[in-house]
Amino acid sequence: CAPFAVAIERARLFEEVHRLAITDPLTGAYNRRYFLDQAAQECLRAQRYHHAVSLIMMDLDHFKQINDSYGHTAGDQVLRFVIAACQENLRAADLLARFGGEEFIILLPETPLEQATLIAERIRQSIVPAQVITSEGPVQVRVSLGVASSDEHTWLIHDLIKRADQALYQAKALGRNRTQVWMPILAPDSNPSDPSI
Repeated sequence: CAPFAVAIERARLFEEVHRLAITDPLTGAYNRRYFLDQAAQECLRAQRYHHAVSLIMMDLDHFKQINDSYGHTAGDQVLRFVIAACQENLRAADLLARFGGEEFIILLPETPLEQATLIAERIRQSIVPAQVITSEGPVQVRVSLGVASSDEHTWLIHDLIKRADQALYQAKALGRNRTQVWMPILAPDSNPSDPSI
């Protein structure tokens, strides 16, 4: 009986170590490294079978002001709220990760641009009306999102990220708190110079 219990405990510990290695400790979302690995494989699969794949880049608007006004504990609670709001609007097959700081990234397998845009806007609308109840009081949250999809020329995850990032910066330049779709006319130099994004 004892060897069996030891084996179960070892398996549990191994699973826990693996979970910690692939997730962001604050939000529980996947971390950047795991996301890039899985997303690259998903993009190759989509190319092979000619399925659409879409990507959403999301950034909290003026998050530094939240940290400065309410403190980092409240800021952490806001980040966890945003992740929960995203998860409520995503499928099990979708891949959600914390990409860095207050920026999140979502891969949507077998999802064309129009549908991905609807999902992004649904996420935004589920976050914006809410006041996040933090330990320091209620906090109003706004987010900007950029959406891009694969096409006959673009299948690599890094290219999709670049496109979605350009769309995100465009959303910021147009006033924030909006969903912006990547279009070929979006130029990299359209990035806003405002450092408080």
